[in-house]
Amino acid sequence: MQIKKLITSSLVGLGLASTLSLPSCTDRASSRVSNELLQLDTIVSQEVFLAGADSLGPSMRFSLQYVYPLGDTLLANALARQIFSSDLVAGLTSPRELVKVYRDQVREDFMIEAQPVDSLQEVDSERIPWEFRQSNEFVYQDKYLVSVTMSQYTYAGGAHGYYGTAHICLDRATGRSLSETDLFVEGYEDALDQIIRQRLMHQYNVSSDEELEQEGFFSVSDISANGNFYLTDAEMIYCYNTYEIAPYSMGQIIVQIPYDLLSSILRSGSILEAYV
Repeated sequence: MQIKKLITSSLVGLGLASTLSLPSCTDRASSRVSNELLQLDTIVSQEVFLAGADSLGPSMRFSLQYVYPLGDTLLANALARQIFSSDLVAGLTSPRELVKVYRDQVREDFMIEAQPVDSLQEVDSERIPWEFRQSNEFVYQDKYLVSVTMSQYTYAGGAHGYYGTAHICLDRATGRSLSETDLFVEGYEDALDQIIRQRLMHQYNVSSDEELEQEGFFSVSDISANGNFYLTDAEMIYCYNTYEIAPYSMGQIIVQIPYDLLSSILRSGSILEAYV
């Protein structure tokens, strides 16, 4: 369905960030980065969309809260591309215009999918409103990087809605979105996956893959880095959304990895060298 595609493409796309090389530590020291924390502003858009001519047909409760930086055009544009997609951002000149266009896109998809019902018998099953909620939050920032969390929830009928969280890490010096390949040496994958599984065992107080699976996880040997992480000055934090590695009933799974556990795979010149 179109609404689900919109949600999924936004969340998954954030985890597939650019793999461009970062500048060296020397380049970073002479960059445009300020020691000041970013000033932030917020735009809130809330509305009820009706698919029919009256309130008897399908409806959607729409809520969007967009938090963005002031006074840093490079970073603001980079964040907008990550949250709303590059295609949507192209040619738009202001955050308010961007929010309006995004709202119109969600409404258009809803109107296509939720055609008005033709009989009173069908009306009763369509009275539960659809829902679309999206917000973002700056969860960490310093002079080197900015970490932003984006959350989305949609309900379009069925037993329960769909919710997910995507994390965005931006290099303050360049505006580039950070991925694992920016942070770690070539061939890091197996070592990082093992660290993630070991941290899960630590968090659930177990000592084997089998015990993790008894806790409810799917095939533990298949758990790997998913690109959905954010950074602070002390740790790398991964988020696994519902159904990724465990059933819906277990909710989102958070894996916290202190930087000292990653020192053996850190790439020379990585932004994380500032914290290790």
